[in-house]
Amino acid sequence: MKLKNILLLSGALSLGTVALTSCGNDKETFDVFGSNKNLVFFDTNTATEKTTTIYNTPIGVYGTVDGTFSVKAQYGTDATIVLGGEADLSLVEGYNTKHNTTLKALPQQAANALQINNVAIRPGSNLADTTMTVTLPEEACALLTEESYLVPVRLKVLSENRGTSPYEAAVNEDYGTAYVIIKNAAKDFITISDSNVKNVSIAKTPAGVFGQINAKWDFSMYDNKDAEVTVKAEFDNGLITAYNTENKKAYNAVPENILKQLQVTPGKISKGQKTSSTPLTISDPNNASQDLPLGEYVIPIRLTATYSNSQTAPLSNAYIVINVNETLINDNATSFSGSELDNSGWSAVSASGAGLSVDNFSSLKDNGYWPFKQKEDNTSFEIDLGGTHNLTGFAINGQAISSSVVEFSADGSTWVTIGNTSEHKSVNTGGWPAVYAYVLYGAVPTRYVRVKCKLNTNFWGWSYLNYSWGASYCSVTPRFYE
Repeated sequence: MKLKNILLLSGALSLGTVALTSCGNDKETFDVFGSNKNLVFFDTNTATEKTTTIYNTPIGVYGTVDGTFSVKAQYGTDATIVLGGEADLSLVEGYNTKHNTTLKALPQQAANALQINNVAIRPGSNLADTTMTVTLPEEACALLTEESYLVPVRLKVLSENRGTSPYEAAVNEDYGTAYVIIKNAAKDFITISDSNVKNVSIAKTPAGVFGQINAKWDFSMYDNKDAEVTVKAEFDNGLITAYNTENKKAYNAVPENILKQLQVTPGKISKGQKTSSTPLTISDPNNASQDLPLGEYVIPIRLTATYSNSQTAPLSNAYIVINVNETLINDNATSFSGSELDNSGWSAVSASGAGLSVDNFSSLKDNGYWPFKQKEDNTSFEIDLGGTHNLTGFAINGQAISSSVVEFSADGSTWVTIGNTSEHKSVNTGGWPAVYAYVLYGAVPTRYVRVKCKLNTNFWGWSYLNYSWGASYCSVTPRFYE
């Protein structure tokens, strides 16, 4: 029985030896997974999608199409593998579906002009000796009129000298395609130098209407050899719905009778220059915009560049956003002008709340602050400025003050509410220490000022009211400017 088992085992081993020998005599040698392919592909350790920008303009094409890609093989062997690339426009639709884009395929004439260099993977290396570059000549770029295109480039094996390599070169189907995205930024060849949206505030108050439409744009050019450019503007209320949708707003249209009264001065870029010598301006010489009812409005503006060869090109749109409200405080002010009033001639008419007293008003003149004497939620006071001043700004400063409602009067009986500071923006007056004041749209004749302050009872400074050195922590310092 044992002898029989030994003979059977010996026979099985002999058959296995024959099988392995047969496999070893095959012309091809297979790895353990059964593949004799050396896969080539675009190197995923570097970008396999490149975006390039051109400007197809009436005065020529600016910018270049030059996508470069690294190419690798799975193994470094004794083979020399020559690889090329070809555009496959049939892949554009699938790319758009996958990436939710709307890129266009190149016109066939432009696709035929594509230039893609060959690369080689040399013996002992698995990296191509040069990068594969996709270029499109300038004359072909002139055929591109859409905003964006996609060029899918497939790898292909052109030739292979395998030497002693046991592998056959083949393109990896998953990583054998690279993409060049071409953006035609013709609308951005000439751009607005700052924001394309200008904000205008018109304030309707008992003291009058302040503010009007006045907008200005400068322009810059990507390049300019010898062209002279004029930038013109045209109002188009038909763009309001799209603008409101994009910005989640509900702006109204400015009526045509007001738009017709606005004055447009074209912008200019001088010959050979890249920045505007004359800005585009839109003004309101008749103050027609002051007749707008309270509300928010937008004026969409189509911009067009006219070149010295009489050809034209559309630019990106500009917009004027108008806020018509009932306030004197200019929340769009970016700087402060005016001189601070001397308080030596002031007097306190009344004071109440938080221990504020007419009797200690002199502290404002002597120490620069009018102190509170006890912690409360509110305080109020009225000041006589000693004469009528055309006020253009004010500040109600104090660390314990949360907000202030301010009123002006020329005679002490008729009052104009200027506003609640918590609802407005202040501007640094530029002094030291820094003082933030509120800027008015126009000068308001004022002799008397009435202020109601809401106080922060959680402010830490209240703990030091009984110390002379802590008196300034809880106090008010009114300032006025003309």
